[in-house]
Amino acid sequence: MRKIFKMATALFVLVSFLVLPGVALAEGYTSAKEEKVKTKEEAKGEEKEAIKLEDMTVTATKTEYALGDVPGTVSVITKEEIKDANIESAADALRWVTGVRLKKGGSRGRNPNSVTVGLLGLPAEYTLVLVNGQRVIGGGTDDALTPQSVDLEQFPAEIIERIEVIKGAGSCIYGNQAVCGVINIITKSPPKKPSFFASTSFGTHDTRIYKASHGLTIDKFGYYLNYTRREADGLDSGSENNSDNVFARLSYDFSPSLKLTMEPRYYQQDNTYTYSYSRRGRVRVYNYKDKSETQGLNSILDWRPDNLSKFKIRLSGNEYNQEREGGRIGSPAQKYEQDNDRYEAEWSYTRPFFKNNVITFGYQYSKEKYKYPNYKIDKEQILNGGFIQDEINFAPFTITLAGRVDDYDRWGTVFCPRAGVNYQATDNLKFGVSVGKSFKAPSFRELYQDGWLMGSRIWMFGNPDLDPEEAIGYQAGVEYRYGNLLMQCSLFRNDLEDMIEWDRNYIEDYMGPGTSAWKTRNISKAHTQGIELNLGMAFTDNLKGSLGYTFVDSENEETETDLAYTPNHELKVELNYKESKYLPHINLRGEYVGKRYTSTTRSSREREDDYILAYIKFSKIFFKRYKAFLSIDNIFNTKYDEGSEMPGAEFLGGVSVNF
Repeated sequence: MRKIFKMATALFVLVSFLVLPGVALAEGYTSAKEEKVKTKEEAKGEEKEAIKLEDMTVTATKTEYALGDVPGTVSVITKEEIKDANIESAADALRWVTGVRLKKGGSRGRNPNSVTVGLLGLPAEYTLVLVNGQRVIGGGTDDALTPQSVDLEQFPAEIIERIEVIKGAGSCIYGNQAVCGVINIITKSPPKKPSFFASTSFGTHDTRIYKASHGLTIDKFGYYLNYTRREADGLDSGSENNSDNVFARLSYDFSPSLKLTMEPRYYQQDNTYTYSYSRRGRVRVYNYKDKSETQGLNSILDWRPDNLSKFKIRLSGNEYNQEREGGRIGSPAQKYEQDNDRYEAEWSYTRPFFKNNVITFGYQYSKEKYKYPNYKIDKEQILNGGFIQDEINFAPFTITLAGRVDDYDRWGTVFCPRAGVNYQATDNLKFGVSVGKSFKAPSFRELYQDGWLMGSRIWMFGNPDLDPEEAIGYQAGVEYRYGNLLMQCSLFRNDLEDMIEWDRNYIEDYMGPGTSAWKTRNISKAHTQGIELNLGMAFTDNLKGSLGYTFVDSENEETETDLAYTPNHELKVELNYKESKYLPHINLRGEYVGKRYTSTTRSSREREDDYILAYIKFSKIFFKRYKAFLSIDNIFNTKYDEGSEMPGAEFLGGVSVNF
């Protein structure tokens, strides 16, 4: 953590060199709040200036644009929508975005409160998760807790301003892992007036959640603080999951054109579990204790040198640690520990050029360290990356061209371009197409693990000669608005090659008959393709509904089988009634998930049944400041598996106060 705060100190030193000229220049410049940056929006007419913040997105292009002008398929979940639906966390909010696939922890030691998210038919490791532009590591459900996947339950609803979901190839701007898209969680800024919020709730699995937040702006300095404590039992007898989450956002306006924001955060989980399963007629009982900690700092300096341009510097750090101890009861306990630290420095500059162009370019440096003694790994790698993007407006067409080069000192260089075109046929009808290249870098484990013993017969080896997995993504979509009706349709395809899998025939009889050695290799190809349909309508001022359908055709081209846990069909429906004088707020939701296979290996895969889940939420405000709420998930107690047994019917109820 000391290294993270060293970065914060370095940023303040940098600011000290910028403050004096910034303050002097401020006299001649207009605040961004008083005058918009003159980008292509102004050329489209005065009506664009009336667009609300909730209708803007910054993730897709790293510049602020009206949602209708963004290339690709974009969804924005606003804080108003989060509040209306009684949403508890980022994971809860993302569940209802069409094309988003959630994976919960479930049974057999998984934390049932841990959730990861995938897009466009691929697992979570192919989707990049950001918080205010910073990469997040740690806490996912894969292998119980790993730095490769992100637990989205760690972001409570109270800190969220909005969530931007950008589907499609994103490596042209963001680099590694943005194969299927990017999820960027934008947190709340310090409030102008003093605010205080507290809530307590109780539910199934002896769940207890306590939340408190406070914020205030005093002259040029503002702060927002949030603390969340969660305690719950797991699905397995003897299991228990506890977590603490601390988040802060601090800001200081040196001048109307120069602002510093710092976001320290801390998240820890304790997971104790006991489970059993039968193997070859023998029942084996296991007991484990997991503890993980994630601490980070994201520091952002925003500077507007003039009314036309924007310059941003970001320094950030994440430190993740996991400790795990246990094993089969009756055998000696095993201990595991892994550390994953990542430090980043990035700058970007945006300015209109010529008559129709808005150009953004920047540079990113990152240093990542990974240590896992059990896998005999103690390595680090350095990344240098540069990107450029040109947004060209030839009304009614908007063309976006982008490219990024990433150079890793460990395994080489990759270039990812993207091109997209939007056509605004009428005020209510829009078409868009895009194509881009993306990649997922090999993990430290895939590169360097050295003879880790799985069970008693398989030794697993990494491969330092691995190449990154690469993909070409295609998207085409149409959007139509008519009065209170919104209709969207998009087609997508992703072609992946050099996918990293285990070569199970690397060495047979490695340590004697019946044993083998496995090694990671770039041996697979796969594709996902499909269609997404969205329909939303406001029936009255208080009543609105939505419907989302996703069809996915996926295939591992080596085995000619469907990708694991990728259903062909998913359907999501919602009916939302906003609280009135006499009736509470009511939110009804349902989802259908089609049949899916458990593996891509023909000899071992099984086909899971389809299922339907229903949810309902109520809330009512009393005396303007107090709210009572109740949510029931999986109302009909449907039994289903997603890699492990999932929870049945669950409820959560509580009260909150807001000043």
